[in-house]
Amino acid sequence: MNHNVRYDDLLDTIRMLRNELESLRRPDAGKPFNEKDIFRKAFHSTSQLMAISNLETGVYEDVNDAFLTSLGYAREEIIGKTSQEIQLFTDIVQSDKFIKILNKFKKVKEVEVTLRTRSGDEKQYLFSADTIILGNQSFLLTYYDDIESRYENIGIRKRDLVAREVFDTISNYIALFLPEGNKFIISDYNFKAAEIEFIDKKELTGKYIDETPLVKKTRLLEILQHVNITREPYKLAVSPDGDDKQGYYTAFLLSSGEIVVTWEAGTIVKVKEKDFIKQGLVFERFADMLPMMIFELDLEGKVVYANRKGLDHFGYDHNDLEGGVNIEQVFREDLKYVLANLKNLTKPEDSNHNEYSAYNKSGEKIPISTHTFASFEDDVITGYRGVVIDIRKQKEYEEQIKREKAFLEQFIDSTPEAIAISDLNGRIIRVNKEFTRLFGYEPHEAMGQNIDDLVVPADLKEESQQIDKLAASSLQEIRHTERCDKWGKRIHVNLIASTVTFNTETVATVGIYRDISGIRKTQLLQEVLFNLSSHALKMESITNFYPIIIKEISKIWDTNNFFIALYNKNSETLSLP
Repeated sequence: MNHNVRYDDLLDTIRMLRNELESLRRPDAGKPFNEKDIFRKAFHSTSQLMAISNLETGVYEDVNDAFLTSLGYAREEIIGKTSQEIQLFTDIVQSDKFIKILNKFKKVKEVEVTLRTRSGDEKQYLFSADTIILGNQSFLLTYYDDIESRYENIGIRKRDLVAREVFDTISNYIALFLPEGNKFIISDYNFKAAEIEFIDKKELTGKYIDETPLVKKTRLLEILQHVNITREPYKLAVSPDGDDKQGYYTAFLLSSGEIVVTWEAGTIVKVKEKDFIKQGLVFERFADMLPMMIFELDLEGKVVYANRKGLDHFGYDHNDLEGGVNIEQVFREDLKYVLANLKNLTKPEDSNHNEYSAYNKSGEKIPISTHTFASFEDDVITGYRGVVIDIRKQKEYEEQIKREKAFLEQFIDSTPEAIAISDLNGRIIRVNKEFTRLFGYEPHEAMGQNIDDLVVPADLKEESQQIDKLAASSLQEIRHTERCDKWGKRIHVNLIASTVTFNTETVATVGIYRDISGIRKTQLLQEVLFNLSSHALKMESITNFYPIIIKEISKIWDTNNFFIALYNKNSETLSLP
């Protein structure tokens, strides 16, 4: 699994937990939300590709940034057009089928499709669509899940044993539900939830809500549906009247795809604050279980929180944090870059990913990677949070790759044979010094040119293609042939054609050329002398020997204007035979 994906998912989970705690602390917590505003906010901030279109005409009304970024379009290229007009679906028959289904049932769920990006590339997605009502208008909401990411994230749903201990021992109501389309499976709930809802854990775990007594909890179903659609944390009064007599449900989405639901009693603010403190402790215990380093800064740059992993890695403890640890102590060389990057975080959706040199408590220098975002309360920045990753191993690998690359480049340049490396389309990506000496092309002249167009004579194009095929099938092909230099001169070469493979896939081709012009000339001269000698021994008539002489000499000289004259020594005269 891609570790960056895993870290981002865990970071999203932490963000949801912390944002929920902050939303609960606000004075207006519990007030009804504007559903349209919540939907729009979720629509534009989610990383999932989403689009809103006219239910009848199919014309796009709005698309989110993930849609534009993933498919390479600008907003003005999409709005006001249909999927057929921009040729979004690679298969027009597939597109027509979806339109028919949507017209009849108003929804489509998780169908594999191939989308065409603006650049013409094709990508695989799971396509879903459903009708929604915003204000008094009906629209079609379409969304696309990346198939590979979906499959990669299946394993995240299993919680570890430590998380299980926390889940079972906290005294607050907490339950987990797994969305499956418009239905919800009861994944788990702790003893407090079972006590409040009057349910038996063993009997209900793993069942759909509509198969259990919880189907009567209309407000529970409402908050689950809301979070499943908006992907945003939400708080809802249990009472249909909206008062606090029956308390409040709070729900948020985990990176595993499950929805966490908690419940709190509708009592005075002081009692609520005690519960909030407990939930904050739960968050910190949860952060301590994570495999990466989590940090929190205030606006002055003071480290106000670090999980156990982060403290241990940098040699600090909680007493150090209470005494005051400032980022100036950690980022001695890159402080100005750190501060500049933090200032760029001005909106809730902003985040940045950077590499810095950090120092631990003992003064050891550590290369790190950070993923940071700002925390807000009432649209005002209250601090910064993020994840730190030690990239010392990564840097070691990078240095090793650089050394190996430098060695390979020097080795290729010092080789006495001419070498040309080409991509799978035959375009040259590298030549060595001997290639320039033999064929006359400087590197900047050869780069990007097709190797066949550059050095293969016109009458040997077909042979060159055969050599490529043989090299691809046997990984190497060797033969004597001819190639042309920059000025059209034909050169006898010994060619070794081979392929470069990576993970069993061919990624490039290599041509190694050895100049054998001198050897070939010597061979031809020996061949001419041998043939002339052989025919001289068998000669019956001098006149029959003349054509043979011309034919053999033509192998090494141009005989178009070649004549033979006989010299009579006695008369000192020349005559033509």
